[in-house]
Amino acid sequence: MMRKKVFPPIILTLAIVVIQSCNEIYIENIENYKVVLIAPTDSIHTHISSQTFVWNEVEGATRYVFQLVTPSFDSIKKIVYNIDTIKTTISLYLNPGKYQWRVKAYNSVYETSYTIFTLYIDSSYNISNEIIQLFSPLDSTFSNKSQHMFSWLSIYNAKKYIIEVFKNEPYESLYFIDTVLSNKITISLNEGKYFWHVKALNQTSSTNYSNFYSIYIDLTSPEAPILSLPSNNFKAKSDTVVFKWLNSEIENGGVDSFYLFSPDQKIIYKSICNTNEKTLIYNTSDTLYYYWGIKTVDRAGNVSPLSEKRSIRFKN
Repeated sequence: MMRKKVFPPIILTLAIVVIQSCNEIYIENIENYKVVLIAPTDSIHTHISSQTFVWNEVEGATRYVFQLVTPSFDSIKKIVYNIDTIKTTISLYLNPGKYQWRVKAYNSVYETSYTIFTLYIDSSYNISNEIIQLFSPLDSTFSNKSQHMFSWLSIYNAKKYIIEVFKNEPYESLYFIDTVLSNKITISLNEGKYFWHVKALNQTSSTNYSNFYSIYIDLTSPEAPILSLPSNNFKAKSDTVVFKWLNSEIENGGVDSFYLFSPDQKIIYKSICNTNEKTLIYNTSDTLYYYWGIKTVDRAGNVSPLSEKRSIRFKN
């Protein structure tokens, strides 16, 4: 009697994978497409140093190369900006001078030619249309340090800057105000939430205040987490043990560090947890008791004391 061959399941699975991997992937040829530059318009003269460069999206392209030089690509003195991006817009602050900028689009196989525009930034003592860009601390920063360096974009023809820092909410309670000649200043802050902004001035004009950035100062360490399960002197009946504890900082953006200690109290395992629960599979051949505990790190970086240690004997 002739027997029918039966292929093992793993062979059939591999065959399916090979067949599926032969599917063709179409990559659009964009070599003859053109990147259309929108703003700033070609050969424009402007007194505004804060410029947003915009171009049209190219169908079939996945990324773009943006380059900005001075004074021109035929006679480069300085490469001001060179970036690979998925965006179709870039905002920059430029000092007075002649610039050329260009953009090309590409995908994994093809690319377009560059489209080039020229831009002239003329010197002006009127800075009223300039936009202040804040640098540091970054917006929505959480910190466990009281002293911080505040910095922002230096504006051409600005002679001084005014920085205002409010506590709790913008314009609610003025905590700090100063006039400085440079684009940075060090300020000491107490615990709490702060909002800060900056404006630039010269003898005849000034900018508007920048947008607000916020910083939250937290100098207090969180309390030690409270262990829940398993109980002390727990004897595991399987290789898998679920550990649970209580900690309110998790809801506020903090994280927990789970520690497993050897019988002689040395750390043999550590894990970062974003929930109040940890499932651990641990195999050992001994019958000794191990120990576990939790530390909390809040989003400002403050670290709690270690929780109580509880002992556990794993299944062997």
